[in-house]
Amino acid sequence: MWAEPETQGEAYIPLAGSKRGRSKRILEEVARRFGGEVSYHAEGGLSGFNNQTPTLYTLSGIAGESRTKNGKFSLSLFGKKLDTSVATAERWRKDLATVARRAGQDVADALAEMGVDGIELTRKMATGSSRYVRAMAGDLKALAAASRASLGKWSGQLGQAARDQVAFDRNQAKLEGRGYGALAKRLREQGDQDAADLADQAMRDPKKAKAANDAAAWMNAALVTNLQQWTNQLGQAARDRIGFERNLSKLEAQGYSALAKRLREQGDDDAAALAAQAVKDSKKAKAANVEAARMASALITSLGQWTDQLRKTVKDQNAFEQNLAKLAAGGCTALAKQLADQGDQEAADLAAQAVRDPKKAKAANDAAGAAAKALPDEDLPDLVAIIGAIKNKGDRSARRG
Repeated sequence: MWAEPETQGEAYIPLAGSKRGRSKRILEEVARRFGGEVSYHAEGGLSGFNNQTPTLYTLSGIAGESRTKNGKFSLSLFGKKLDTSVATAERWRKDLATVARRAGQDVADALAEMGVDGIELTRKMATGSSRYVRAMAGDLKALAAASRASLGKWSGQLGQAARDQVAFDRNQAKLEGRGYGALAKRLREQGDQDAADLADQAMRDPKKAKAANDAAAWMNAALVTNLQQWTNQLGQAARDRIGFERNLSKLEAQGYSALAKRLREQGDDDAAALAAQAVKDSKKAKAANVEAARMASALITSLGQWTDQLRKTVKDQNAFEQNLAKLAAGGCTALAKQLADQGDQEAADLAAQAVRDPKKAKAANDAAGAAAKALPDEDLPDLVAIIGAIKNKGDRSARRG
């Protein structure tokens, strides 16, 4: 299992009798990873003697690693891993024996305790130069000494923490025995070093202990009061909501569905107050219902108008694009490009006119093509507008003539 990244994995062993078989497998796998093995003495045995051959792998561990991506056990994969594990373990034991001869049994034992993590280091020490072996042996012995010192320090700290907790519990019991239950309860809930220090001070100073107990009792009472107030407010809100829904149902039953719908959509305290007034005054309820129906109708009308406008815009855009395609197909690509770049209602009108009058369309296309060669792109829309104005002026002069 993984709890925190820095632990690089953790193992949890259930103690229930019904799970004993699986717990044993977990225990054996943990021991294997640490370079050891588990020995069960239920029928007698000797402990304290390390005369067994060190092991790297267990059958249960190899079986656990012999699974496909789908999580199914693979016999062929198990066979391959078993062969590899046996070969690695045999070489590792030979290397340990070599290290024991070259650097001493204590160094070999330290490497054996490393388990799988020490395989490569064991190999290097078995085959390396004498200088390398001496250097590594010294480092391993120093590391072992440091580990023993750290373990001793940690054990001392653990023992002190246990003693502090016992003292903290004892002080809490004494405070409760002297009538300072509220203070003891607060300190127990806090449960840190500050709480332990405060408990110790309270035991040495009864006057301060009483003042602190009174303050703790007041805080507990205030917390209960606030909790009760919040509960009452929550209950009142629920009752108000039920009353609101009941009034809406009454309005709907009386034929004021439009009003009920508007108030339900609003859903705040003002809506609840209006619903209560409407139930009491049917005349006002009727007038409000008419107004709500009118507003709903106006909203639907506005929505319909907007839909029609949107539909017309899409239709106009389709006609504009069709006219541009016709102009391009008729050889007026320069004019079609300029109108497409302009893209407004005026451009759409010009495109429609150009499709109806091929002669004028050709003249406008020639002008657009010439302008495109002489003017920068940002000035071309203005040119199209000028062409349109000249065209409209020519149309008016033709009509007057």
